[in-house]
Amino acid sequence: MGGRNDLLIHGKKFSGTSMLVNDSKVIVGGTLLLDADYKTLEQVLTPNKKKLAAKGVKSVQSRITALRPYLAKEHRDITIEAFRKLLIKELKLETYFSIRIPWYTKDLMHKINFNLLA
Repeated sequence: MGGRNDLLIHGKKFSGTSMLVNDSKVIVGGTLLLDADYKTLEQVLTPNKKKLAAKGVKSVQSRITALRPYLAKEHRDITIEAFRKLLIKELKLETYFSIRIPWYTKDLMHKINFNLLA
């Protein structure tokens, strides 16, 4: 772990999270970066350059990494679906659906989408 909530390998982030609070509801999302097109990431991840410089970070690419190069040899060619199943197994979940996913009304989803696009 690094920073407030960063998951790191050799000082580089391989995971991200997001959260949206709407009234009394909270939506949380998370990712694991299995593979990366670093050129595209550099274009779509646009943090404040002053903030990066203040942390001594030269670029987005210098701060992130994908998981695949760090996997055991027998898993380096793993597909995303197989990786997902392996995570479920290793985290001792029965299935992906063991994770409680709340359902939202159309009205709430509209409010959430509006706030995300605003």
